[in-house]
Amino acid sequence: MIGDRRIAFIGCGHITEIILHNLVDRQVARAENIVVSDPLAARLRHLEDQFGVATTHDNVAAARRGDLIFINLRPEVVASVLPELQAAALRPDQVLISLAAGIPLSRYAGLGAGQPLVRGLPNPPSRIGQGVAALVFTPQVSPAQREEVRLLFASLGQVVEVDEPALDVITSLSSPVATHLFFQSLIDAGVRCGLSRAVATAVAGQTIIGSMALWQARGASPAELIAEASTPGGISVEVLFALEQHAFKAAVMDAIARGADRATALGRAGA
Repeated sequence: MIGDRRIAFIGCGHITEIILHNLVDRQVARAENIVVSDPLAARLRHLEDQFGVATTHDNVAAARRGDLIFINLRPEVVASVLPELQAAALRPDQVLISLAAGIPLSRYAGLGAGQPLVRGLPNPPSRIGQGVAALVFTPQVSPAQREEVRLLFASLGQVVEVDEPALDVITSLSSPVATHLFFQSLIDAGVRCGLSRAVATAVAGQTIIGSMALWQARGASPAELIAEASTPGGISVEVLFALEQHAFKAAVMDAIARGADRATALGRAGA
C-alpha cells in the first residue's frame, strides 16, 4: 500500500486497465485516490463500474490531482496532450510516468528541468501479476519517489531498471506474441501428427510451463538445459536439427529486432 498518495491516469487504454486491476485488487492503492482522464465516456464508465475510481474528461484537472501521473497514450497523441500537461504546472513532488511506446523522456522537456520523469511499459502478462516492466528514471526522481514507482510496478510482476536506449528493445522482447505463436505452433504440430486439439493443447501448454519452471528452479542457462535434454541421436536432437534447418533462432532474433525498430519509429512519429 502506498498510503494516501494520489494517482492520475491520462488515457484509459488496456494498459491503464491492467494497472488498475493490480493496484486496486491487490490493495496497493485505494480506488478513491485514483482518477482517470479520457475523452471516451464509455471507457470511463467501464472503469468506474469495474474499479470504483473517479473519472474526468479534463486532463489538466487530472494531472494537477495526481502525485503519480501515468501517461498512457498512443505515441501520436502525446504531442496534443503536452500543452495540457504544461498548463497543469506540475510540481517537483509530482512524478510523471510515461507509458507511451517509443516516446523518449526528452519529449517531456517542456515540463521543466526539475520535473521528475519515469518511462516504462508493462507487458500483457502483467494483468495476472506475471509481467515484466523496464523502468527508466531521470536524476530528478528522488529515492523515495523511485521506491513508490517500483512498488506500483512490482504489483504487475518483475521490475528491471535500465538506461533509456534499452527500452525499445525490451518493449519488443517482452511482447508475448512470439511465445503465444510458438505455443500455437506446438498445438498445430500435435494435431498434424494425429493428436486431438485438446490433448495437444494440454501437452504443449504444460511443457512450456514446466520448462520455464525448471529453468527457474535450476538457475541453468537455456543452452545447458537444451544440452541436457538432447540425447545423442535421439528425438530432441532431431527436433533441434529441423528447427535449425528452418532458421528458427534467426527468425526470432529478426522479429525482436524489427519490433524494437518499430517502437523507435513510433517514437519518432510522435515527436
